[in-house]
Amino acid sequence: MDNPPPFDENTPMPSILHLPSAILVLLLSFLPLPTRAQQRAGTDATATRTPTTAKVDYSHYKERWVTLPRVPNPLLAHKSYHSAAMNTQVGYHIYLPPQYNDSTKSNQRFPVIYWLHGLNQSESSNWYPPDLLDQAVRSAKVPPMIVVFLSGGGRTFYVDSPDGKLLSETTVIKELIPHIDQTYRTIATREGRAIQGMSMGGWGALRLAFAHPDLFSSVVAFAPSLRQPDNLAATYPDVLNRMFAGDEKRFWAQHPLHLAEANVDKIRNHLPIAFYCGTADSLLPGNQNLHKLLTDLKVDHTYVEVDGANHSMTPLVAALKQSNLIFAAKHFTTPAPATPTAP
Repeated sequence: MDNPPPFDENTPMPSILHLPSAILVLLLSFLPLPTRAQQRAGTDATATRTPTTAKVDYSHYKERWVTLPRVPNPLLAHKSYHSAAMNTQVGYHIYLPPQYNDSTKSNQRFPVIYWLHGLNQSESSNWYPPDLLDQAVRSAKVPPMIVVFLSGGGRTFYVDSPDGKLLSETTVIKELIPHIDQTYRTIATREGRAIQGMSMGGWGALRLAFAHPDLFSSVVAFAPSLRQPDNLAATYPDVLNRMFAGDEKRFWAQHPLHLAEANVDKIRNHLPIAFYCGTADSLLPGNQNLHKLLTDLKVDHTYVEVDGANHSMTPLVAALKQSNLIFAAKHFTTPAPATPTAP
């Protein structure tokens, strides 16, 4: 079927250690013993074998739009909404600041950051650390804010597939954001909405912000996956085929670098941009290319290279801490109340 049931990461996996001891001994007796030559060399066949990495075949990959958390995080709540565009449920985690449930502030509205996960991840993984978020809010480093950790599909690059089956951009822009604004006390305007993400999610955050600069007050990307078309074709051919009809030109048309240039007049002096990448990250050249392009286009932005960091959230957050939250908060504004019209 097109939409498999939600995957519950709490489901225990079978283990050989759970077998009765007699059966375990019997199984072990069939394992090959090292030869005398291997014994003399002090090694065995597995030690001398060259390690190989099996290439996973994703050609028949089925997207999952709801993934339950392995271990629920007490700072987050897992929810879902119905996507009419795809006729399926789509999950998300939401962080609500302590002030949200304060009865004395029942009329207060809050800005929202939408967080986009990376490749092969979900709404239940690849988070910006919720504890750092909560610490920033409770210590008043940033104003109280809502953060939505959304599900964009594990291998979508946050675009709509040509066959209309995988509608990542549509469900984020036209379904999730309206759902959040209708369900929670948000500042439901551009001034109270930001977008951020990691890796494929960093690509997605930049792409959606550059394509829809009227919707977001800022964008932050951690190690965005700014690959060239030939690199995507070689590295993730299934993504190129499924999400871009195998067409490298179609991929480039949706690339953040292309959109930055195509929409520069709507982005310059209008959309605050920050992105970070480690100097040990293989994706560094693509990030440097975006930095150069934005500089040449005279688009103000913040770009940080983290010394020694690889393609991982951990060293980036260790170095940058809550910079992304502070950046978003700096550009949140509360819209002035509308002037009442005369009767």
